Amino acid sequence: MGGRGLWRRLVSDSDAEMGDGGLWPWEVVLFDRRSSSLQNLTLSCKENEKKALLKFKENLTNQSDSGKLSSWNEGDCCKWSGVSCSTKTGHVIKLDLRNTFSSTFEVNPSLLQLNYLSYLDLSMNNFGGTQIPEFFGSFTILRYLNLSTSSFGGKIPRNLGNLSGLQYLDLRNYDNEHVENGLEWLSGLSSLKYLNLDGFDLYKASSYWLQTINTYLPSLLELHLSNCQLMSIPSSLPFVNFTSLSALDLSSNGFNSTIPNWLFNLTNLKTLDLSLNNLHGILPNEFSELTLLENLDLSFNGHEGSLSFNSTNWQFIGGLNGNLPSSLGLLKNLKYLLLQQNSFTGPIPSTIGNLSSLEEIGLSDNEMNGTIPESIGQLKSLVVMNLYGNSWEGVITEAHLSNLSSLREISIGNFFSKLSLVFNISSNWLPPFKLKDINIGGCKMGPKFPAFLMRNQSDLEFVIINFAGISDAIPDWFLEWSSNLTALDLKGNELSGPIPKNIGTVLPLLTYLDISRNNLNGTIPLSIGKMPSQICNLSLLHILDISRNNLSGEIPACFGDLDGFKIDHHDFRPYEGRLKLVAKGIVIEYDSTLYLVNSIDLSGNYFSGEIPSEITSLLRLGTLNLSMNHLTGQIPPNIERLQWIETLDLSKNRLSGPIPPGMASLTSLSHLNLSHNSLSGSIPTGNQFLTLNDPSIYEGNTLLCGFPLSAKCNRGKVASYPGENVGETDDEDRYEKLLLSVFVGLGFFIGFWGVCGSLIIKKQWRDAYFCFCERVMGWIIGIFSTNGRLRRNFLN
Repeated sequence: MGGRGLWRRLVSDSDAEMGDGGLWPWEVVLFDRRSSSLQNLTLSCKENEKKALLKFKENLTNQSDSGKLSSWNEGDCCKWSGVSCSTKTGHVIKLDLRNTFSSTFEVNPSLLQLNYLSYLDLSMNNFGGTQIPEFFGSFTILRYLNLSTSSFGGKIPRNLGNLSGLQYLDLRNYDNEHVENGLEWLSGLSSLKYLNLDGFDLYKASSYWLQTINTYLPSLLELHLSNCQLMSIPSSLPFVNFTSLSALDLSSNGFNSTIPNWLFNLTNLKTLDLSLNNLHGILPNEFSELTLLENLDLSFNGHEGSLSFNSTNWQFIGGLNGNLPSSLGLLKNLKYLLLQQNSFTGPIPSTIGNLSSLEEIGLSDNEMNGTIPESIGQLKSLVVMNLYGNSWEGVITEAHLSNLSSLREISIGNFFSKLSLVFNISSNWLPPFKLKDINIGGCKMGPKFPAFLMRNQSDLEFVIINFAGISDAIPDWFLEWSSNLTALDLKGNELSGPIPKNIGTVLPLLTYLDISRNNLNGTIPLSIGKMPSQICNLSLLHILDISRNNLSGEIPACFGDLDGFKIDHHDFRPYEGRLKLVAKGIVIEYDSTLYLVNSIDLSGNYFSGEIPSEITSLLRLGTLNLSMNHLTGQIPPNIERLQWIETLDLSKNRLSGPIPPGMASLTSLSHLNLSHNSLSGSIPTGNQFLTLNDPSIYEGNTLLCGFPLSAKCNRGKVASYPGENVGETDDEDRYEKLLLSVFVGLGFFIGFWGVCGSLIIKKQWRDAYFCFCERVMGWIIGIFSTNGRLRRNFLN
């Protein structure tokens, strides 16, 4: 439940309980339920409260911030932006300045004049790391306080615990990086129903946080302590005090234990989030006692292990394990069941079909196996089915899908692994759902394309059907069912025939295309690149993989017109699923960050001719793999324009000529392979090439020399370029060396005879020279004689 939703519920409950004489003025119930009546107040605000608000405004130093409070003038303050007053008394009871100010400022103590303030929201502003003002503890009738994401920092003032009537407190993302805060200040907040300390460093309180909250906050309904650096969670509690708790979020902490038993005493829980910890052990049957549970998130408790290119599955270490208990089927109110990235084993219990309210099931990246029960097809409310990354077997029929009328996303496949799971669905079957995302890679679907995808699936955006045993040609209807298609992955099948010529016109929104590891032939259609009426058709494409096919011909120069490799994709809707790509020899998984990837892979085909220089205009290109083709000519000399390039593989071609020295300026380049070509000349030195020191990068180029190869370049040898004659350069080097030797010899001859000749010819200079030498010798002998006498005197 969201914080503001809970506040509306609290307000509604309080309206029934309180009257004029209650501790909480009855007017506060108007905040969210009858906000329209606040616009027609019949009473003016109090003069002293208006002055207090104007003083608060005077603290703003930024004119644009002051402009946001332009309504704060000499008029009725009850009509000002962010201010609400009691319809009965005219007192200011609510101040909502959420996300109002951009510059830093301090809160003026003049707000203390608002004696009837019950609601204060200063969230999403910038207070520059300043401490929460001490005087906040003097708002004695405050019920709602939201200071989240406002750059407050330092020690929490102890007198904040004076707010004994406070029911809602949100301090998310509080800046206490350099200050250790405990939880002692909570001792006076016994009325608190909502507490959010997400991102609050509570490492100091790791040993006692649970006991403190259980003791001091018995009325708590929602507790959010995500990413608080809590390192332990007690396995038991002598007595559970906050049994009314309906939402508990302890995600992203350092818990390294089993699921504690005291949780099962919280029978009012509707939301439980223990994700992103280090929990282990089995899933207890006692979960069935939490019959009101709607959201259960135990995901990402396993740690990601290593994965090589040849691995058959993603590996995880630790996390929750064992079989899923059939008692999960008793949680009839469950809407979200998120158990991904753990180490669960065994099949899905057939009782899963009893969860009639289930909207999302996440079991991906576990070690589950066996068959998928037909009862899963009874989940009429199911929107997302994510069973990816397991070892399923058996047969999927219409019965598994027949009643999934709400289904929008389905993911059952695996990556680089063929499952023993077969889709056996009639070609005449009409699915009851309209999918947006489909990922059934690694499942047996062939040899024909699944015909049910052509029916009622015009909303498809992401399609992954890789390693599915399809040996068909790509049918026309397969590309025409949805013009909204953004990602298409058909790799690892046995597709034959050419790439459809109209692929660039029927899929204008395509950003990701992977049809690698097939038997496609022919040339690349011009519609992928530039055509007079199609220049923008694939303007968003930024991942293209057509490697390991039988494609031939030249790489079209129109590749330089693929604008998706030139622009920043931050403004586009990020990918909502998950894809794994091979880059730098390893498998990398991308989800919401896929829009940052810009990759072209044409490797393992029969492309010939030169690398078009136009490809260097793809300024945002991060990965370029043209290896294992028949490319000739030289590496484009202006390749240094690709300043974003991280991976460049041109190996196993017939490229010749030098390595362009400008490549040394490619500061992002971390993975380079130029092996097995006919490159010549010296390897560039300096800058980025100092890090590319693996000799295998350049092996198989017998005419290359220089570091890191054992073949040394002759002194003065430089790489040749078009129009430059290497023979002439070597002749010029020999001529320069000869001139240098002549000048050095002449210099020595002139210097030596200039001195010695003068002494031989001129007697007066010769006598003066010898007299000078005798005086120097006498001076040296005198020093040694004096030192000798002093030493003897000292010894005697």
